[in-house]
Amino acid sequence: MNLNTPLEFEPYRWQEIWSELLSVHGPRIAHRAICKRELGFTHRLHKYLPPDQEWYDEKICLDFYDEAARTMFMLKYL
Repeated sequence: MNLNTPLEFEPYRWQEIWSELLSVHGPRIAHRAICKRELGFTHRLHKYLPPDQEWYDEKICLDFYDEAARTMFMLKYL
């Protein structure tokens, strides 16, 4: 994987990870700029329409800006 490939999570899984991140780093990481500066990523909601469905699915995508931050996140939370 490289930095151009975001990590993707189902919303229920992201809520588990996000709760853990908030307990460790505090509520200030909810601000995108602080999350990017301190943890090396931003998160976004991605909605897409699968070809075989009539409703949208959602995934949370994490866009990393530093390979070391991506590796550390994967070691801690995956």
